[in-house]
Formats: sequence, structure tokens, C-alpha cells
Amino acid sequence: MTGVFTFAGFISYMDRLILGSLIDPIKHDLALSDSQLALLQGAAFALVYIVAGLLFGRIADRLRRRIPLLVAGSLIWCLGTISCGLAGNFNEMFAARMVVGVGEATLAPAAVSLLAASVPPQRLATAIGAFVMGTIVGGPGAVAISGALLAIFEGHAAGLPFVPWRMVLLACGGFGLILPFLFLTLREPLRAETEVGVPLSQVLATFRRHIGVVLPIYLGLALLSIGDFGLLTWSPSLLTRNFRFEAADIALIFGLGVTLAGIIGSLGGGLFLDWLGRKNGMQRHIAIIAILAGLAAVAAAAMATPSQLLVVAGILGWTMASAVAAIGGIAVLQRVLPAHCRGTAMSLVSFFAILIGLGLGPTLIAEVTETIFADSAAVGWSIAIVTVPAALVGAILFMVSRYQMPEEREP
Repeated sequence: MTGVFTFAGFISYMDRLILGSLIDPIKHDLALSDSQLALLQGAAFALVYIVAGLLFGRIADRLRRRIPLLVAGSLIWCLGTISCGLAGNFNEMFAARMVVGVGEATLAPAAVSLLAASVPPQRLATAIGAFVMGTIVGGPGAVAISGALLAIFEGHAAGLPFVPWRMVLLACGGFGLILPFLFLTLREPLRAETEVGVPLSQVLATFRRHIGVVLPIYLGLALLSIGDFGLLTWSPSLLTRNFRFEAADIALIFGLGVTLAGIIGSLGGGLFLDWLGRKNGMQRHIAIIAILAGLAAVAAAAMATPSQLLVVAGILGWTMASAVAAIGGIAVLQRVLPAHCRGTAMSLVSFFAILIGLGLGPTLIAEVTETIFADSAAVGWSIAIVTVPAALVGAILFMVSRYQMPEEREP
């Protein structure tokens, strides 16, 4: 089950980010502006994703079986990717991207809920780490796979039924159709009567009862996501503007370095957090998450230094520390909240991450650069000014959650 969900995470992020490698041919063929391309990559997907994610999180909690939801969702998003390859104008592409967002919104709530029900609590962080690893690899994978396919199709363009960029989308969307069949091979744990059909009022009452523990975690993870989106969006520009890095150098750092850092953080962090939880309980678990948020702040501060070595180390350090903290926070939520809330709990993580992280991170950094410094070369200082306080406040919120954790929750 963990392996299937890791693979599904890879496919979902590849389909989510695949347009980034096809911008130029899509822009030329469909006569799109840069603003329209930005909407296709961002708002068309993100807005529907966060709304649908809340809905599907609730549905995942109410269904006796969650695998049919995963089957339907994967089928929808893969058909959405195929539809992107068939789109003839901006409106059709925008609608197809919304379909991708609706389908992908089913994955995280249902998958994490199933993992929490199937994996022993002392190994849950490792399983979630593996799932997160799939999404981390999916981003660079989208660049690598779509680029390779585009080159292949361009070399045989004369014999193809569609232009090369369309063939890439059709091929990737078609390949993803293996997922519904993989989901059907999984054996779903039976749910007790008390875990399904729970009214919304009871779910809200459960969240209110645990609000002191879960709300600081949600807000702390959202603040870290400001750096996830902001730092990783603007650090390539920092390397280009201040240190004259070439495109190939940046591709190596992000395609190999950041990917490896994410894999080490997700898998190694999951194993470490599970080991820590067995020995010291949930309070120590949350304390380590707070320490990791503090380390992420130190890594973000390196963005303001004049040393390219420290900047690169800061990028990799942030990636690792943030990945482990995110996995730890999700694992705590899944262990603290009862089974009838787990899908909703995971959908709220995505909701706050996209709303606060994606909504504020890149924009705040750009505003600081243009308004306060009025100098594009000061982007490193802007990254530090935005992300360091966000990470430090996140660390404080995690510690608040730790002290709100009741003693009886200790294993």
C-alpha cells in the first residue's frame, strides 16, 4: 500500500507540474500570454484543489471504503491531463487543469487516512515519509520526463498524429491510467460503524476538543510552507542574479541536490521520528518538529549571506528540515485525531499550505524586493526577511502544541 501511494504521489505531482516544461510550445501554438500561462499553472489548479480537497477529505471520512474514491480520483485527473493535450484554446486548457485539480484532491486525504488505518502507529511517520517522497520526486520528475519525451517526439514529429507537446501530455496522462488498477489491488482495512457516517457536527466537536494541539500544528506547517513555496521559487533567481549561475548549474542543484535532500528528509526523517516516538512519546516528537523549524530558520538566514556555498547549503538545509517537520506534523495529526476525522485532517493541511504558503510566500518576497529594497539583487535579503520569521513563529507554535498535548496521549 505504501509503495502504491508513493508511486501515485509521483504521478500526481508530475501531472500537476508538467506544463512547466512545455511553456514555450504551448504559448506558441495556442497564442497565450505569460499571464495566461501563469493562471494555467497556478490558479486553474490550486483554487479548485483546495476547495475540492476539503470536500473529499470529508467524503473520505464518511465512506466505508476509500479505495473507490482513489480509483475515481486518479481516473479523473489522468483524463484531465489527456484533455490538456487535446485543448484548442485557453478556456479549454483552463477547464482541463481544473479537472486535474479535482481528481488530485482525492489522493492525499484518502491515502493518508488509509495509511493511518493500516500501518502500526510506531511506523506511521515512515509510511507518510515514503508517500511524501513520491511527491518530492514528482516535481523534478515532471521536468526530466516531459523534457525527454518532448525531445523524442520532436525527433519523430512528421509521423505523429499530434504536435510534440500534445503527445507528451497524452503519453503522461495515458500512463497514469495504470493507477486505478493498482489501487484495486489494495486490501482496505474494515472500518467500524463508529468510523463512518459521522455527522459534521461531531467532526467539528472533535476538532474543538483537540484545538489546542492541532491548530498550532496547522498554522506552524502553513508558515513553513511560506518558505517551501517562497524560498524555492526565488532562490534560483538569487543564484542567477548574485552569483552568475548558469541554467545547467541551477538544474543540477535543484534536479539532483534538492531532490536528494527531499528524499533523505522524507525517508530518513520518517524513520527517525518513528524511532523517537517509540522511545519518548508524542510530546518529544512535537519538540523535535519545533527544533527542525528553528533549523529551517537558520538555513533561510543563509540566503542573505554573500557566500554562494552558504546559499546552496541553506537551500538544501531548508528542504531537509522542512520535509521532516511536515511529516512529523502530519503524523501527529493522524495519531491525535480519531479515525473519522483523518481525511479531513489531511485535507486541511493542504488547504492551509496552499492558501498561506503559495498565496503569501512568493508574493511577499517579491514585494519586499521591489518595495523595501528596490533592487533585484537584494532578493536574498528578501527571502530571509520573509522566511526566517515565518519559520521561527512556526517553531513557537509547535512548542505551544507540545504543551497542550495531554499526558494520556503519551504511548
